[in-house]
Amino acid sequence: MKDQIYNFTVELTWKFLEVLRQIEKFEVHWTKYRQREKSSLNQLKTFAIIQSIGSSTRIEGSKLSDK
Repeated sequence: MKDQIYNFTVELTWKFLEVLRQIEKFEVHWTKYRQREKSSLNQLKTFAIIQSIGSSTRIEGSKLSDK
């Protein structure tokens, strides 16, 4: 498959630039949020894995604590 080249023009209006600014602002906030929440999400993931393993082991009749 050959590379396709697209030609187009964009009219830089104040409205368009404002939308770009809002997208960039969102990206900055999202990055900060992800960094802040990363440790909490990792803890929740670990807790969920432990609960899942413990539950499936107990279903099989074995005794296992979450500790």
